[in-house]
Amino acid sequence: MGKKKVLQILAGAKEYNGVSDFLLSYYSHMDREKVQFDFLFCRENTMTSKMNEPFLIGSEFIELKSRLTGKLKDSLRLISSIQKEIERGNYDIVHINTGSILITACGVIAASRAKTRTIISHSHNTNPIDTRVRSKTKQFFVSHINNLLRKIIIKKSTLLFACSKEAGDYLFGRRGISLEQFKIIPNAIQTEKFLFNPNLRNKIRREYLVENSTTVLGCVGRFSKQKNHPFLIRVFKQYQLINGDSVLWLIGEGEEKQKIESLVNQMGLSDKVRFFGQRNDVNELLQAFDGFVLTSFFEGLGIVAIEAQAACLDVFIPDEVSHGSDISDLIHFIPLSAGEAAWAEEIDNKLDKERRRYDMSSIIAENGYDIKEAARLLERIYMKN
Repeated sequence: MGKKKVLQILAGAKEYNGVSDFLLSYYSHMDREKVQFDFLFCRENTMTSKMNEPFLIGSEFIELKSRLTGKLKDSLRLISSIQKEIERGNYDIVHINTGSILITACGVIAASRAKTRTIISHSHNTNPIDTRVRSKTKQFFVSHINNLLRKIIIKKSTLLFACSKEAGDYLFGRRGISLEQFKIIPNAIQTEKFLFNPNLRNKIRREYLVENSTTVLGCVGRFSKQKNHPFLIRVFKQYQLINGDSVLWLIGEGEEKQKIESLVNQMGLSDKVRFFGQRNDVNELLQAFDGFVLTSFFEGLGIVAIEAQAACLDVFIPDEVSHGSDISDLIHFIPLSAGEAAWAEEIDNKLDKERRRYDMSSIIAENGYDIKEAARLLERIYMKN
């Protein structure tokens, strides 16, 4: 059986994101004598900071710089561009990884036209549409179009993947997740990197001049509307009223960062909130945290919530997102509708700085989130198809 050549299609953006991290984590744990990944980005390459990794030698990175407007002419142009790249690369498998029903449909149509043997549609997110800003007429129109696109995706895809049932329901609908070709592919992690290390905790805290008594809350995520950082900042403002000896660490980049920096200044929190930017040592920074707070409007499955639990942190996450990350008693779901003060009180009530942070590796593995086994399973799927 020869090497499988796989084209991974992503929407693409300027900043490294969770989908990119998912693909690179899996690929780094596969046998590259059996499987080769190339990457196609409908917009910009999100992996520029990772392209020199040894396991990516031989991989191609393709940027289409497409206009993803939703207009028919732009969609047809995207289909044509993807089809040309698939035919040029002569791929065995096309694996489409986006949070967009439209882009996924464009990808499967392009792959079908290119007569690709195996077409995989993979949902990494739940509904990204903020219905509060849409009229009922527009909501109806978008819903109708999405249902038509879902039928195309299901008909032309060989396999349907998702990180959770909720994410699968969004991209494929109830009918899709009931089909035999639907599979849950976990957002797995390299567990040993995140296991609690008290020496590393002390080192990081000393480096950033944080006392042992100070409570460090933190979040890892792109500064985008999805991640709902304004709510997080307001939660932290309320938490400061309860525990003034606390700081908030924010890791990531994104188009909303400047807006959040301004909000922090306006709320008088500049000396309490630290912006770390994009980091390659998130696993180390997590050691210095006491609690992890994610306030996203939607998540297919927040892989950062799994990583935070691997570091044995209390995790506070909206009740509205997928509960697929609920693998231990460390995770606490709170409705966004409860408001900032209720979130601050829940964090104060549930966060236990005195609790011993223990080895979470067996719990991570039991729930299917250890990358070594998960990568072997995906590799076997590729080789069978």
